[in-house]
Amino acid sequence: MVAFRGLAFSAGVFLVLAFGAVGAEAAQRYASTTGSGTACTSAAPCDIVQAFNGSGAGDEVIVSPGTYTATDSLYAPPNGSAHGIAGQPRPVINSSQVNALNQNGADLVSDLVINHVGSTTAFSVSGPDAVAERLDVVTTGAYACSVTSGALLRDSTCVNNKATGVGNRLGVYTATNSTPTTAELRNVTAVATGTGSYAVQVLAEGSGVTATIGMRNVIAIGAQADVQALGAVGGTATANLAYSAFDSSSVSGAGTVTPFSAQHNISNPPSFVDAGAGDYHQAEGSPTINAGSADDKTGSLDFDGESRVQGASIDIGADEFPEDTAAPETTIAKGPKKRTTSTKATFKFSSDDPAATFECKLDRGGFAPCTSPKKLTHLKKGKRTFSVRATDASDNADPSPAVYKWTVKKKPRRH
Repeated sequence: MVAFRGLAFSAGVFLVLAFGAVGAEAAQRYASTTGSGTACTSAAPCDIVQAFNGSGAGDEVIVSPGTYTATDSLYAPPNGSAHGIAGQPRPVINSSQVNALNQNGADLVSDLVINHVGSTTAFSVSGPDAVAERLDVVTTGAYACSVTSGALLRDSTCVNNKATGVGNRLGVYTATNSTPTTAELRNVTAVATGTGSYAVQVLAEGSGVTATIGMRNVIAIGAQADVQALGAVGGTATANLAYSAFDSSSVSGAGTVTPFSAQHNISNPPSFVDAGAGDYHQAEGSPTINAGSADDKTGSLDFDGESRVQGASIDIGADEFPEDTAAPETTIAKGPKKRTTSTKATFKFSSDDPAATFECKLDRGGFAPCTSPKKLTHLKKGKRTFSVRATDASDNADPSPAVYKWTVKKKPRRH
């Protein structure tokens, strides 16, 4: 007999359930917040539990935007996929189940928000070909994201807000007590806020057992420590970090964590828009901007579906800070009279970007740094041209500088 999702089947029946009946074709299954029945078609969508748990091998579960309440733990289809709809708001799945969403052998799960108040795991992914991306996962249970058996999690947030109580409080968890396991994280923001919590933990428990997690472009922030490696009862646990942001680690037994001073890691804390409110977008000036490095496992989109790379290099964390390509506008508010005998002139100018700096030039001279007000003296007689341009913090200069033209006249003779 073989156990499958808590049920027992003969080996023959299991093969049909796990891999589909001979000749069966993979199907697209649609879920909506008002869905019902078992058809799960685009014309007659079903509820989210039916869409996921009624799926077969190779199926594609398409989740429409909206907020769902999962009345059972969800299982992504084996060798299939489950995702929101590109270009539309990510569906929100609220779950109080022990485990919210399981991706065990599914090729891809993406573009979902998971809010979990159950006891154990909000999202788990396992399997050497399994990829999970662009997920926003928050839990008050033991684990936000469990990543094992060669799976890849990228461009996602895994946040554990479990405050007190017995048990773990982990953002990302990779563990084994039997066969060796590995996991890969790329551009993940892992956060654990509760007392004694760890943003990332890798655990190997058992003689000769190994657990290894590879982390690149990862932000890890934990209350107790950012990264923990536990080698217990003869096991070996390894956390390899490169181009990542963290400033503390914890090891036990045969545990190893790459120092935050090595492999281009940074210890300067990232700046977020509003971490207290759960907004882990990078704030302008964060040291994680342009501080990462891409490899063959990094994604092409961040957790909002925005393009990577937008600056000089890929960012660290789930969010790619949008490159500022909009040039500021420059305005001259005051200048001399259009026709004057004065050989002096004062210009006042401004920009629609309060943080902009300015460059000025007179006639055909070159631009040079200046501030408002700008005073000119010893002006020669004739037609004069003053130009000023604003430049923002991203080095975008106004392509059409503000220009003021006037004439310095010869003073009339006195009789």
